[in-house]
Amino acid sequence: YRSHYEGAIEPVGLVRASGAESPHTQAFTRQLFEHSGMQAGLSGKVLSFTPNLPVAKRFSQRPNSVLVRVDTRKVDVPFRAMANIIATDAEELIRTGVIRVPHLVNALGYVSQGEYETFYMGGDVPEGIVEIYSSGKWISIQEYLSVKRAVSNASVVV
Repeated sequence: YRSHYEGAIEPVGLVRASGAESPHTQAFTRQLFEHSGMQAGLSGKVLSFTPNLPVAKRFSQRPNSVLVRVDTRKVDVPFRAMANIIATDAEELIRTGVIRVPHLVNALGYVSQGEYETFYMGGDVPEGIVEIYSSGKWISIQEYLSVKRAVSNASVVV
């Protein structure tokens, strides 16, 4: 689950903010650590998810935010939890200078507090695995954008 800025929902899926690094690069992995080590994240450059619906619901109460969920079984690119990234990759990332020890310490701090951040390792999240909570039910991105256009067009007519 995730709270997502409604203006960044595109027909192709959930789009990251400008300045996001290309997936499958060391710079992308560094952004994951930077995001996880900050209370407010990286303002959409990294899309983090949580398996905890109440956490996502709380964040989705912010203005211009919507609640989304993804079906992690429908993708070839994995989702990875920050705890898994730390356990399997941190030593190498520090040794090669991709991240610094403070990045690791900050990310560990949030993990140790029960933060279950999970990341889509492919960058932007494709529309076929995303659903948006709207009017009491989960709908596809295409349905959501169609409803949003209809409401926008009705507002113009009035």
